[in-house]
Amino acid sequence: MTSVWLMRPAGTDWDADRRLRGATDLPATEDALRELRQSVAALAAGPEVLYHPPDAAAAESARVGASRFACGCRMDADLRDPDLGLLEGLRM
Repeated sequence: MTSVWLMRPAGTDWDADRRLRGATDLPATEDALRELRQSVAALAAGPEVLYHPPDAAAAESARVGASRFACGCRMDADLRDPDLGLLEGLRM
């Protein structure tokens, strides 16, 4: 049986500042990556492959999960966030 896991990528500085990110590519913060590592360490089993959008935070998050579960990691451009144009960077 195939199962699908949805995992939110580690947060960025804009997430912490409650800014709209859209397609803007930002790295995950060290605090968010540390929190993600703790979360996946608590899981007993994991996926065979992690698919992630092309942005830096999602790629870093997928590598954390892939390292924990010794699984593959693949970028899928169809998973990218929508371009929000002039709204990107504005506070919510």
